[in-house]
Amino acid sequence: MNKENKFQFKKKYHAQSPKGDLSLTGFTLLELIIASSIVILIILSETAVYVAAVKTMRQSLWRSFVQNDVNIALYHMSKTLRQGYNISLVSSSQVRVSVDTSVNPTEIANHTNAVTSEYNVTSNELRYISNITTPSNYTVLAKGVQTFSLSVSGRTLSVTLKCTSNDQSFTAQEKISLRCMAAGST
Repeated sequence: MNKENKFQFKKKYHAQSPKGDLSLTGFTLLELIIASSIVILIILSETAVYVAAVKTMRQSLWRSFVQNDVNIALYHMSKTLRQGYNISLVSSSQVRVSVDTSVNPTEIANHTNAVTSEYNVTSNELRYISNITTPSNYTVLAKGVQTFSLSVSGRTLSVTLKCTSNDQSFTAQEKISLRCMAAGST
């Protein structure tokens, strides 16, 4: 074998230039594995951060829904109970209130157009029955009610309401000042 053929053989199989140094023209398998592993780790970490952010967003969204339900229910109760002239505690989770819908002062004094309404919890729903003569006609103020308790002390009605939805719960307490002494007060 002559010298020229020997060089061609080396060039063909060893990628050696005529000067004798090796030419690096591609990636080795090890470099490719390391690079792809780094890319996969970056993608996995970004995915984990994204999933955690979505989970946190959903939890805060459900918590805001629960808070909204509780706040609306307590606002509705305080508004109605403050207008009432006859308030009675039926049980620790049920209250009735009589409200006069008259505009004329004489009719208000005589309670001519009085309507008795009720707040109670049935099937984990806080229900407002606008007229107790038709109990099937009610409005659901809050769903997922876990705790609804009422206590009266003089002219103050204390309401505790706890609602839960999708593992998010919210408890609120409100003290409502009444116009009159409530029946069942201490």
